[in-house]
Amino acid sequence: MKRTKGIATVLAAVLILSHASAVFAWNDTGHQIISLMAYRQLEPKVKVEIDRLLKSHPRYYDDLLGGMKVDPAAEAQIAFDKSSTWPDIVRDLKNPAHYVHHKGPWHYIDRPYRPQGEVSPSTQPVLGPEPKPGEPANSVEAFNYNLKRLADPDVSDADRAVALCWVLHLGGDIHQPLHNCTMYNVTFPVGDKGGNAQFVSLNGKALNLHAVWDGWLGRDSSLTNISDQADKITAAYGKDGTAAVAGLDPEVWSSQGHELAVEYAYSHGKLQTVSDSIYKANPEVEVPALDAGYVAAAKDVSQKQAAIAAARTAAAINQAFSAAKNGGINPSPQPPLMPPPQTSMPLSVPDAPK
Repeated sequence: MKRTKGIATVLAAVLILSHASAVFAWNDTGHQIISLMAYRQLEPKVKVEIDRLLKSHPRYYDDLLGGMKVDPAAEAQIAFDKSSTWPDIVRDLKNPAHYVHHKGPWHYIDRPYRPQGEVSPSTQPVLGPEPKPGEPANSVEAFNYNLKRLADPDVSDADRAVALCWVLHLGGDIHQPLHNCTMYNVTFPVGDKGGNAQFVSLNGKALNLHAVWDGWLGRDSSLTNISDQADKITAAYGKDGTAAVAGLDPEVWSSQGHELAVEYAYSHGKLQTVSDSIYKANPEVEVPALDAGYVAAAKDVSQKQAAIAAARTAAAINQAFSAAKNGGINPSPQPPLMPPPQTSMPLSVPDAPK
């Protein structure tokens, strides 16, 4: 019976830690489900090292623990799960780490999709903000870059802890199909920003397509739900995750995500939507509803992708910690080397979220 108080403490902590936030990637629920599944696949020695490493994170108490004292028995798990959402937490201009650690272009990669039969737009596509000199330009390069920093024993524990947050987060993002695809046609001559510029109706509510796909794993971030959903997804798709581990090439993962976006998110260009410009000009306009078949297929794809993301990310982290003991991952042409994060916080204009 003594354990009941501890569980209640953890539940209260997680409920507060799981505050509502703007949608930018898999939502907090999705990222935490994936991170829990990944955590369960880490080698025991790696878990111990991760617990030690995360305590060196520059925002460990304030962001990873939400400024709260939590049950010591669950602290490592809570910190690990929130680590996967930290790159979204620092999007907030009020967060002291924003100007150093927020990296808008790292969250996605714009692989173009032009539906067959569509008239090619004359306007040149807008591919997003240019990265700073020497920095990764997209999610694939950023994943590789941060994985190398995580594996480098010469990098400080604080910076390796930050790199771990990015590896966890991007391992999830790369497996959300619309983080790998942007559609270009006459309606969206400069691209639909991964579905952000298209509106559909789900359960009677108008939402942009990207937000819909971010939420297929649910929005309940309670400890009980995160654990239950991780169990269900593992039971249904765990074998798919295990089978997908071979190779550990995020370029391949992203290419696969692009294909899924074309087939399931955009329905090969046949999905009926309303553009953001029309919807914002007239919120009363009729927004096409997603049918039951689309919803069922999308949820199925998203759950399978979550299992695959967890397995691949766990394998990459296990590999990184093994490499750290042997001098780090061997260098390769990708991604470009980036200098250590700044220690000062210069004013800057934040990137537009995706």
